[in-house]
Amino acid sequence: MNTPLRDALLPYAPRDAVPAKRTSTVQVLAFLVLCGFGGAVIGSLLAMVRHGFGGGWLGLWLADVPSMQPGWVVLFTALMAWPHVLVHETGHALAGLARGMQPLAFGVGPWRWERSLDRWRLLRAPRVRGISGFAILLPRGARGQSRLDQVAYLAGGPFANFVTLALALGLLPLTTHAPLAGAFLAGTAIGAAFVGLVNLVPFSTAGWRSDGRNLVDLMRRSPEAETARRVRETLGLTMAGVRPRDWPASSLPPLSVHSGRAPTMLDTNAASQVLTHAIDAQDAALARAAARALAAGHAHVPEALRPHIAIGMAAFAACIERDADLLAAWRPLCEGGLFDLATARTWLDAELAAMRADAEASRAAIATARALRDRVPDALSRQLLDERLDALEARLASPPRHDS
Repeated sequence: MNTPLRDALLPYAPRDAVPAKRTSTVQVLAFLVLCGFGGAVIGSLLAMVRHGFGGGWLGLWLADVPSMQPGWVVLFTALMAWPHVLVHETGHALAGLARGMQPLAFGVGPWRWERSLDRWRLLRAPRVRGISGFAILLPRGARGQSRLDQVAYLAGGPFANFVTLALALGLLPLTTHAPLAGAFLAGTAIGAAFVGLVNLVPFSTAGWRSDGRNLVDLMRRSPEAETARRVRETLGLTMAGVRPRDWPASSLPPLSVHSGRAPTMLDTNAASQVLTHAIDAQDAALARAAARALAAGHAHVPEALRPHIAIGMAAFAACIERDADLLAAWRPLCEGGLFDLATARTWLDAELAAMRADAEASRAAIATARALRDRVPDALSRQLLDERLDALEARLASPPRHDS
């Protein structure tokens, strides 16, 4: 491998990384102040409107709305923040399931509910920075691929929040003689409206894209929407048992030429899928092009996704380049991740030990990887893992070659 290419495949220098955006005390206080302001405004508006409408359906509804202390409304608005995130992600999940998609993983705060081949597992992991929760569902064949499927999936989260808003407002008049319950419902309504509306605003934060941003891309039929569709399609093909080397060329997402701009998360996801295909097909030229794009994007994606990229780059070093130094450079960056990557990390440890002629350590890592194989999410991933472990064991059992 020539030196410029090898340098391009090495991990970013720490000084070049995009710093992770951490939730500071100021941000938490700002959120609470915003909730408090919203609660005070809503409480004041209810009081003003109550005296301004004497008849009609709105007047009849407001006549039964209890007077409430804004402080209680503020408190309940803040306390309902995480439940609203859970409702939001549940809305995405139910909408995706209704459109025939298959679930892969869900997360709220530090909690993960993750699919393995035989069961679902509840895990606790560091909170994903930049988002409060996620619901990942993949197409099941053609189901879940259409624009209507994706619109329903993306809109399902905000829709669930607006259903919560409607229920809270509908029940509010029933709490005439229970001001505390009325404050709870008012706070619930405010929080539901806030979460639903914010997610419909088209924006990106810490590399993550809002539901509104993705919906706008779908409506515009943008190139980004097509790339995202192909990424989903290839992931869905894997879940359906189609080997990466057998993915149709029309399903592979394009490798983006950055032209001086920083790679986006979508660029990097596309490069990751192309690299997965190239490794399985043993297409060294395509693998190097994809690995170069993937390495370039590593510093620019959200912190939670960097370990997944490092796994891909380490797999490239092990399967294509057979380069122990390149594998060793990426291996420390494989810790963490949005999903459980323990099985892949252990396989890479076995590969690295074998490259360094430490057969005992390699066999121990192989045994550990086999013990963890039930954590992989689908039958094909387990098959590919078994193939790699079997091939590694065969190399370890072969007598060393001595060139004359």
